[in-house]
Amino acid sequence: MLSKSGEAYGVEVDILKMISDSLGISIKQKYIKYWLNSSNYIINNECDVLYGNKGRWRSDTMSYTHDYTRMYLFERMYWMVPTPDFIPRYKYYLKAFTEQVWFLWAISSICICFFWYIVDRVLHSKTGLYELAKKFVGEFRLLSEQDYEYERASITQTIISILMMFLTFTWNQFYKTRFQYFLTGLNYQDSIDTIKDIMKHRLKIGALTQTLHLLDHFPKNYIRKYLEVCDVSETCINRTAFHKDMAVLRPIIRARYERHLHLDENKKWLVKQIFPHAFAFQICAVFKAGHPLFSTMNRYIAYMLESGLTDFIKRKYDNIAEGESPFLETQKLNFDHIYAPVCLLSFGLAISLVVFYLKFC
Repeated sequence: MLSKSGEAYGVEVDILKMISDSLGISIKQKYIKYWLNSSNYIINNECDVLYGNKGRWRSDTMSYTHDYTRMYLFERMYWMVPTPDFIPRYKYYLKAFTEQVWFLWAISSICICFFWYIVDRVLHSKTGLYELAKKFVGEFRLLSEQDYEYERASITQTIISILMMFLTFTWNQFYKTRFQYFLTGLNYQDSIDTIKDIMKHRLKIGALTQTLHLLDHFPKNYIRKYLEVCDVSETCINRTAFHKDMAVLRPIIRARYERHLHLDENKKWLVKQIFPHAFAFQICAVFKAGHPLFSTMNRYIAYMLESGLTDFIKRKYDNIAEGESPFLETQKLNFDHIYAPVCLLSFGLAISLVVFYLKFC
C-alpha cells in the first residue's frame, strides 16, 4: 500500500500465488505487454489456464475461432461522472466565449447602431444621439410589452422593430440551443446522480468491450449515438474529469482509485461515483473447454469474497492520494457554435435594408 506521502507500507499480498497454491497448480507469471498475444499462449498449448486481473482477451479469438470457456469474478461496477463545477455566473459568462465571439459581437453591435443612426438621420434629419438612444429604449419597452407612446405610422420605428425582432430571435435561439447547454451541461448546476441524469445531459458513454452487455438498460438509439468503447487506459476517465462530456463505467476498485487521481487546483474531486444496478468482471480466467479447474476456481474466488480479503484491499484504495492533476480550461464557445444565430441576424439585416430601399429609394 502507499501512504499519502507516497511511501510503501504494510504487507504485500500475492493473490495470484494464493489461488494457485490452494488449487495445487504451478504457475508461470508473465507480464503480457501486448494483450493480443495472450491468446496465443493457450491456443498453442503452452498453458491450460490464463488468468489475471485484466481480462483483456479477444472474445472473437477465444470464443469463436477456438472452443474455450471463460470464467469471471463478478463485482460491482460504478459510473464515474463529472462533478458539478460551481463558479460565479459572471465569471462563467466571461470564460465561456472565445475572443473571436466577443469580437464578432462587438463589430455586429457597432454596425447595427451605425445602421440605426443612418436610418434616423435620413428620415428625420436628426443627428442627435440622445434621440436615437430614446427610440432604442422605446423599442425595448415595446417588445417587453411595457407602456410606451408608439407612433405606428413611423417607418423608422417599423424598421427598427424588424431589427429588434430578429435580434430577439437570434439571442433566444442561441440561449436555448448552445448557451443553455453550456450552463446546464458543463457547469452542471444540477448534480448528476442517476443514469437518467447521464442521458439528460447527453453525456458520452465510456465502457470496456467486456462490459457492453451491462448497457442494456439504455435506449438502443442513445447507445448507438453516444457510445465510445474505452481501453483500460486513462483516456476516458480524463475526458470525464476535464472535458466533462463523458460518463465511464468502471469496476469499484478502479473507480475509487481513479477518483483520487483526478483533483482540481483546490484538491477537490473532478469526478464522482454513482452506483447503478450493474455487475461485471474484475478477475478473468480462460480455460480449455471442459477444464476441471473451472468450477474449482469459481468456488475459491467466491470464498475470497466472503472472507473479506477483497473488501480489505478495496478500503485501502481510499487512502491513496496521488499528486495534482492539471486543471484544464473549460471548453469555450467559438464561431461554429453560433453559426445559425449569426446567419439569422444577417437575414434580419437584409430584410430591414430591403424595407428601407423600397420606401426611400
